[in-house]
Amino acid sequence: FDTANLLFPEGAGKAPGQEVIIDGQLFTVIGTMDKRRQGISGGSNPEDNIAVMPVTSLRKLYPNQKDYVIFAKASDPAQVTQAVEEIRDLLRRKRRLANNKPDDFALFTSDYFLDLWNRISGLIFLLMFAVASVGLIVGGIGVMNIMLVSVTERTREIGVRKAIGAKRSNILAQFLIEAVALSAVGGVVGVLFGSGLSLLLRFGVHFPAVLSLFWVVTALTLCALIGVVFGVYPAWKAARLDPVEALRYE
Repeated sequence: FDTANLLFPEGAGKAPGQEVIIDGQLFTVIGTMDKRRQGISGGSNPEDNIAVMPVTSLRKLYPNQKDYVIFAKASDPAQVTQAVEEIRDLLRRKRRLANNKPDDFALFTSDYFLDLWNRISGLIFLLMFAVASVGLIVGGIGVMNIMLVSVTERTREIGVRKAIGAKRSNILAQFLIEAVALSAVGGVVGVLFGSGLSLLLRFGVHFPAVLSLFWVVTALTLCALIGVVFGVYPAWKAARLDPVEALRYE
């Protein structure tokens, strides 16, 4: 369909009866196929960008071509397994293979490609999870360093607060909340960036990217936990400061 529109600007409907040249050979167009559904990536379907010809013409055009791909569709989805066995028997007879000889061809069903896609998706998920984990750890170390610097710079402030009655638990809670807030801000920025990227993929390259509320909540929760885990030590250090020594700090 797309091939016809590309070759004939007046539209695919005008293609029948026209002539095209493929690798130096002249062919007459006898019809166009209906447009297929979108591809997996959301773009055009690769089957819309092909030229279909009789196998005899294909062999004349490419006499040295030894490998062929044949697509078959079972009349009943429940009989796919039976259809595969019938095709295997037919090909073995056509290729004169003895019973003790292995197949010299390969058969694949949609279940095979679905399983392959699931395995690839699983590997991609594991890779992204590993990258995200490293990113979270690095981000957590950054939060801890920032909070340690903050504790050092606010030593006198901590001393004043303790001198007027603030308890260790108050100081601990204050710095933990600040660490969580800092991590949460980073999480919000990441979610906004991801949302923008999702919209860009959806409307820019027509990739069906979907932003899941579950993963947004999960990401923000993980950011908060990172803030708690990596903010404990700076908060504990601030809470244990001696008020007298803190007031003397310059």
